[in-house]
Amino acid sequence: MHHIVIYKFNTRNSIITGKGRVLKVRTNKTGKTARTICVILTVMLLFTLLPATAGAATDYSTVRVKLTVGTIQSLTITVDGNYTLKQKPSAYIYRKKYTVKISGTSVGLYDGSALIYSGSSFTLVQNEKTEGLNNVISLRNDKYGSTLSYLGDLEFKPYSMKKDGVIKSYIKVINHVYLEEYLYGVVPHEMSNSFPLEALKAQAVFARGYAIRSMDADAEYDVVDTSSDQVYKGYNKANNNAIAAVNATKFKVLKYSGKIVSTYYSASNGGEVEITPNIWTASTPLPYQVVKADPYDTSNTSTPYEKKYFPSVVNDSTSFPARDKVKFNYIMPKLVSGGYVDKDGEAISLTTDFSLKKLVSMTGKVPSRHTQFKDHDGACTHVESVTMKVIAGTYKKAVDPATNKTTYVPEDVEVTFTIPVGTLEGWDVFTNTKLEIYQIIEKKDDAGALTGYYLRHARYGHGAGLSQRGAQQMGKEGLPYTDIITFYYPKTTIEAASNIAPPALSKRAEPASNALITTDTALRSSASSSASTLATLNKGEKVCVSQRFASGDWHKVVYSGLTGYVHKDAVSFVSVAAVVSNAVPLKTTVDLSSANVAVLGKDVIVNILGAEGDFNKVEWNGKTGYLPATATVASEGKKPAISAKGTAAAAIVAKAGPGTDFNDFVSIAKGATVEVVQKDAASGWHKIWAGGNIAYVPSSSVPFVVKPAIKGIATVKSSSLYVRSRNGTKYSKVGTLKKGNKVEVVKKDYSKSWHQVWYNNKIAYVQKSYVSVSSGTKATVAVSSDIRASASTSSSKVLSLSKGKTVYIYYYSGSYAYVNYSGKTGYFPKSALSPVSPSSKPSIKAYAYIASDYANVRSSPSTSSSVLRKITKGKTIEIVAKNYLTDWQQIWASSKYGYVHTSNIKFYSTITGFVNASSLYIRATASTKGKVLKKLTRGKKLVVLQKGKTWHKVFYSGTTGYVSARYVKIK
Repeated sequence: MHHIVIYKFNTRNSIITGKGRVLKVRTNKTGKTARTICVILTVMLLFTLLPATAGAATDYSTVRVKLTVGTIQSLTITVDGNYTLKQKPSAYIYRKKYTVKISGTSVGLYDGSALIYSGSSFTLVQNEKTEGLNNVISLRNDKYGSTLSYLGDLEFKPYSMKKDGVIKSYIKVINHVYLEEYLYGVVPHEMSNSFPLEALKAQAVFARGYAIRSMDADAEYDVVDTSSDQVYKGYNKANNNAIAAVNATKFKVLKYSGKIVSTYYSASNGGEVEITPNIWTASTPLPYQVVKADPYDTSNTSTPYEKKYFPSVVNDSTSFPARDKVKFNYIMPKLVSGGYVDKDGEAISLTTDFSLKKLVSMTGKVPSRHTQFKDHDGACTHVESVTMKVIAGTYKKAVDPATNKTTYVPEDVEVTFTIPVGTLEGWDVFTNTKLEIYQIIEKKDDAGALTGYYLRHARYGHGAGLSQRGAQQMGKEGLPYTDIITFYYPKTTIEAASNIAPPALSKRAEPASNALITTDTALRSSASSSASTLATLNKGEKVCVSQRFASGDWHKVVYSGLTGYVHKDAVSFVSVAAVVSNAVPLKTTVDLSSANVAVLGKDVIVNILGAEGDFNKVEWNGKTGYLPATATVASEGKKPAISAKGTAAAAIVAKAGPGTDFNDFVSIAKGATVEVVQKDAASGWHKIWAGGNIAYVPSSSVPFVVKPAIKGIATVKSSSLYVRSRNGTKYSKVGTLKKGNKVEVVKKDYSKSWHQVWYNNKIAYVQKSYVSVSSGTKATVAVSSDIRASASTSSSKVLSLSKGKTVYIYYYSGSYAYVNYSGKTGYFPKSALSPVSPSSKPSIKAYAYIASDYANVRSSPSTSSSVLRKITKGKTIEIVAKNYLTDWQQIWASSKYGYVHTSNIKFYSTITGFVNASSLYIRATASTKGKVLKKLTRGKKLVVLQKGKTWHKVFYSGTTGYVSARYVKIK
């Protein structure tokens, strides 16, 4: 078959690069507006053979990529690797989530609410990888709408812009990544990881050259992560095919005359390789460019195209694209001007006797701009229009010489006309506006006779250089990547670029070991024995406890770059001691004249690592040094009693001792609760417990509020509720509560429409109509225990309660009840309480039956409590609180609360039914002969314990039995 290619020329104010993409005129990387398109094109072509930067010693190892994070002032990042904060190496960066925030013109790194560092910028530097673990930082990419992971270093800095009429600062993120690892995130997205390996290798060579040519030491960054440069989506080990392609072509680039060349590529060239002057305004083509047929692009079944068939022989039943528009706009005017009429001598119109009978030929016109470069353009046959020669059937006026009468005789007329390519698109013959060229393809039968023409619409992108669909096909056919490249870029060579080397990653300094594992255990993801295992710890291994008793009986531990939790029973400190006086210097050597590592205050806890003469080698806050043996006393290192709690009035930094000259220990955010061990322990300073150690804060920074007596608990009924500073909607909002949230009531019915409440350690107000207030459920203390500030034995004690005291239960939280005793509230162990039974039957939550021979009903959820009664096997019980405590169910029996051990019961899967007969008997057995236990009337609601075809097992008002299924309507 013969091909004629027709090019649809569009004049656009843009440059098309990459995958047929359009590179718009945009602000450049130094913040200046780029020049006009013509200048860009001229410069691009003039310098396309020059090195990216001057000087042979230029280092091409690292690419700086500006990531698209959106216009944001707060960004959550997840560190899953070994990283160091460049501006503050002493701050240990754990494997966890952090927050990056803008504050004024500074950018800060936060661990929760604690500020780690703030400045004009900061960089998280990648260290050596821990074998078997990830070494990436993840964040949400706004362009791609998902969380992506990045290798290399991440630099965070503020930038200013006007948004909504206001100039504000926002977060900018620049990824400093090793060139080869940058390609891991480019190749699978500029092509596809599913492409053949050899095609991906070619893409890797091109992408590497593009990155090197884009490097500019004077710019803030080299490339962006979008198609304005190259699509970059970080690191994903699932892209194994693309990663293998990058590794297999390590350092390889495409060169001409020793210089890295500009490598154009697009998704599909439509079957013909294009040169840049035929697309963009330029004086001459590049020396390695050539126009030629691309059979690989055409034969790829994934190549996008659309095709219409124009048959040679045409009749009324033949499909001919845009037949009526061709006849009306091109054939009919020529017939009219030639004096042709219809069979009755009337003027020709579409509705009269005028037909299209044959397509004789279809050709095209080649624009002059595509014939100016003979050495490069020999195979180019692009045209700007389609010329058709057709036969039309019509009539011509004639005079019969015998009768001298006028007649109209049929006549076939040859008509030639030219249709611009754009006209065909305007007629919707072709609808894919992203395709660029047309091809005329002759269709012949088996004998070689012409039967018609195909008009093929193809080329997705500019078509210059490599076709990705062509490369895919060549890869499928087993051709190596070197053949793929030389097919599209003849006269070029594939060479290794110089001055590229992987970065020398430092080994991250781990915190000093300060404890031993005493038994085989697990490093857990959270402070729970059911939490996932991060690593297995063997007896005798050394670890760093970064925070003692970080959560209950669990220490926070650092091990091989992982941060997790280990139970206290599996950890033994080498030796723990407390500093005996204030202002004790921790020295670098066993010489008191040596430099200070830190200065520590009284009672600060240190780990003794060993003795050296009259000194002990110790560790504090990740720092090691020497203290005189007399400067410390033995300590258990446990959390001390908390005497009071206050709220930080502003963001503060707790010190290692009572004074500004002491070392910083931990940051405390404004509004955070501060646990005070001793008020005013030193002049103007509180001694506190923070970060698993003793620290000091200025007394003025932690004001104390006396909590008033609590009279009840309010539960929000509406979807949300504002908490106000005063009792009125005109007063400021101090917070928002969601449906189901609870808040303590200080004074019920404070005013007509408002309750006074205790919210965030302050008096506040909520509207009465949006909450329900409970005074609690009365209960008796069965076992003496403590009310605590939170649901944990390690939390501070509010007060102790002896057996027999009366409390009011507001709600349950795990194994604790939130209670009120004489206006003081807190958490009390459920197992130590016996709720007082209400006067009326409470709501039943579930039904069960005794599965063992019998079950003891006890007065409280404990085997040591008294037995109220025994229930025999098979009896139904009503559950008031399912899983009231682990292994215990609260039931309603004999008009009072009782407790049954879970091992003795099995639950029914219950449904509700209604009696739909005038009367219905509950019988002892599933038979009409069974003993009648109770009579029910129409509409009575009962609990269906077990459904059956003819009989249901049911429960009603303490009676378990069977009823006829036909008389029960199941809800």
